[in-house]
Amino acid sequence: MPMYLLKVTAKREKEKPVTINREIIGELPPDPNYWDAAVNFLLKRMEADGWLPQPDHKSLKRTVAS
Repeated sequence: MPMYLLKVTAKREKEKPVTINREIIGELPPDPNYWDAAVNFLLKRMEADGWLPQPDHKSLKRTVAS
């Protein structure tokens, strides 16, 4: 599974951060030293906590394997 470098723009509405824009700005080459399990855990946790909501549209690929 490729790893993507994302640029996330967000703003705060009341007490919750809201993603304004999320774009892929690069793809990282395969590297056996990446901590895939830790990255997946952190991204899923951030999405569950509302820091990285899922995009509403299908123009971006998923960043976390389901």
